[in-house]
Amino acid sequence: MKVNVALILEDIRMNMYSISASIERIESAIFVTRQQLNHHLDKLQDNFVAEAVKNSTKQIQSFIMALTKKQREIEEWIEDVESIKKHATDRQTFLGMTNLETKLNKTSNDLQSWIDGNHLSQTVVSFHLNTLLHNIINERTKF
Repeated sequence: MKVNVALILEDIRMNMYSISASIERIESAIFVTRQQLNHHLDKLQDNFVAEAVKNSTKQIQSFIMALTKKQREIEEWIEDVESIKKHATDRQTFLGMTNLETKLNKTSNDLQSWIDGNHLSQTVVSFHLNTLLHNIINERTKF
């Protein structure tokens, strides 16, 4: 009996050692998988941010620059009108106003084309979580 109990104890201890080693291997595999998933998600996030900057932010910045330029031109024209009012002869006033009217018409047409071309619409950035990832998060509670 003593020998049988000793063999059973040794077998159970070996089983405990085997379980412990298996748990360590499984933990290691889970850790590696988590790192790979995190790395992949980090890459997806970086690509998303790069695309968002490339596609929307640069276009908006370009449009802001164009509008700022138009704003400066309009301010210059206002100064020109004030100067014409103070210092110009009737003929110079007529020629200056005709020139200004041409510029104003072109700017008005530009603004209208921006409005018609949806340049003034709000840009919305969004994403859709892949259903596979969603299922993993919500449905998988055990390994």
